[in-house]
This record gives sequence, C-alpha cells and structure tokens, in this order.
Amino acid sequence: MKNKTPKLTIKNLIPSLGVGGCDFGFLFGAGSSFKAGYPLTMTLTHNVISKLNSQQIDLLARIFDNYNSRFSFANYSIDKNLPDIEIILNLINESQFFCTNQCDQKIFEKFDSEIKELVVSEIIAVKEPSLTKHVNFLSAIKRILNNKGIPFWIFTTNYDLLFENAAMYAKIPLRNGFEGCGARYFDINRIKLRTGKVTPAARNTGRFEEYKEPYMNLIKLHGSISWYKISNDCCEIFEKDQLKGNYKRILIHPQSTKIAQTLEEPYDQLFNYANSVIGHDCKYLVTCGYSYRDKHINDRLLIPKLGTGSLRVFALFENEPENINSLKAYGHAFNYLSKEKLHLDGIDYDYPNELWKFSNFVDFISK
Repeated sequence: MKNKTPKLTIKNLIPSLGVGGCDFGFLFGAGSSFKAGYPLTMTLTHNVISKLNSQQIDLLARIFDNYNSRFSFANYSIDKNLPDIEIILNLINESQFFCTNQCDQKIFEKFDSEIKELVVSEIIAVKEPSLTKHVNFLSAIKRILNNKGIPFWIFTTNYDLLFENAAMYAKIPLRNGFEGCGARYFDINRIKLRTGKVTPAARNTGRFEEYKEPYMNLIKLHGSISWYKISNDCCEIFEKDQLKGNYKRILIHPQSTKIAQTLEEPYDQLFNYANSVIGHDCKYLVTCGYSYRDKHINDRLLIPKLGTGSLRVFALFENEPENINSLKAYGHAFNYLSKEKLHLDGIDYDYPNELWKFSNFVDFISK
C-alpha cells in the first residue's frame, strides 16, 4: 500500500452529516462494551469454563473427543481462543441432535442450559459498569444533530444495559419497542411513536408539535438481560431490571441455532423492523466492535442492501474478518478501518491506528 493516506474525518464515516443528518445509525458488537467492564469472547469463554465442575469438564472432554477431527480438549487454550464459547455451544447442540440415547440427550440438554446460564451470570456479574464513554457518545450525537427532532439508530448484539443507562445521563429519549414504567411490555409499533405536545387551542383542534430533540431507536438484535417472558408457551415479552417467579430470560445465545431464533418472538419483529430501516431511513451505518461473524445479520440486514447500493457501511475492527474479500467486493459501499489499514472507496492505505476501539471512536466523534 503506497497510496498517500487521506485525512480521515467524521464525514468519511457518515457522509450525510451537515446535509440532513437523519439517515445514519450504528451497529455495535461486544467490543463496544469491553472498556465498560464486560468480557470479550475470549475472557467470557475462560470465565465460563473455569466455573464448570469436574463432571461438566468430563462431559466437555467427551464432546470434544467426539469431534476430534476439528478440536482436541487437550489443545484447549484461552490464549489461542480455541475453541470459543460459540463453538462450544454449537458442539453441545450438535451432540444433542446426533444423540441416539435418550438419556444422553437429556444430559446434553441440561449441559446446554447450564452453559447458557453461566454466560448470562458473567454479564450480570458486572455490577458497576463504566458509562463514561457511552454517555460521551450519546452526548456527541446529540450535539451533532443540534437539537433537531430526528432519530438515529443503534443496532447491537450486546445483552448489557449500557445504552439504556447512558441515555438517562445524556438526557436523550430512547425507544426500544417497550412501553410502560418500572416494568414494560413489548410492542414493536411503540418504536415508531413520536413525542410532542398539543398547542393550546379549542378542544380537539390543537396542533401537534413534535419535540425538537434527537432521539435514539435502540434495536437489540440478540435480546437483553432485562427481557423476560412468563413461560415457553406465552409470547408476551416484558422488560425489567429483574423479574422473579415464573419468568425466563429470553436471549439469543452465541451458537448456530440463533439463526432459527431470529424467526421467533420478539426477534422476528425486531429483524423485520431493522430490515425496513436499514437501506431506507438508515442509509449510512458505522459498525464498531462487530466481528462480521453473525451470518444471519450479514445475510438478512447488510449484504442485500450493500448489493443494491442503498446502504453504505464504514466498519471499525481490529483485524480483518475471514469474509473481508466478499465485503470489499461491494466497492464504495463498504469501507473499513483495521489496526493497520484504511480501506476507503476501493483503495487501501497504510493506517496504523486504534480508532477501532470504541473508546477511541467516541473521542474521535466527540471532537
């Protein structure tokens, strides 16, 4: 790469800023929650495995032995991230599917649930996450939009409540498809409501005036630690910091079955909404901390819009993903920045940097 490196500005990331600025959004993955105190996949895997008892360790070794052509339990290494929690859950799920013994199948089902509970417990264990960068991020977007009554979109695969809590401190309205106070119920149409006031006038003839302030539409594509339903037979979804009793957290866990889970309540509505927004109301998307490993997100939300030219993506990641060449094939519609490279409008530049880190990205747009 011998091209002269251009000066990167926020207009490279979001070209519409200053023109109208109401057609952009962000897709955040696990990397955006790291500095706040939440574990990345490698640490999450280590923490979960370290909490297994001897029987569970033996069962995991048995599962790896069954797939010895791909993995070896003896070669398990946190440093090499081999295998990570998503692969482990995939192997447990495959073990259930190919199990010929009903007793073994119940053992694998129980083990699958136990691993998932440990994953959730690692998220809940972060009692006082740092909100500074998330508050700064939302405050910067609020300043950039200059008190215009327009939305911006945040799509995230994270379960944590960082954006919900940061919105309070940044004093920015948040819409996520839930309605209520204290405990909330899910209704996707609530995300489309507008907030304002009716000017004093004769009864029933007042004029509606929308509040002139930016607001955030938050789409949690894999669910949240605050989402519950009463039982497997009930499709009603509720949101609360914690619900006790006959309630079950609903999350899309990191495993191959998450593709099928996106076809169920409430994720079918969330993905349909995201699909209707991306490439239409949201024409420019910045991704940060997202690894491009989630095929269901790539195939359903991003690639079709990149293919039609209705979406422009600027991706920030430390290392290029395995599918980078297929993404680069979309030309000017897909730009990215890694720790060593800037790929802008089809041209590669040497660009050693740390802008791919969420904290540095926040500092960049705050300026």
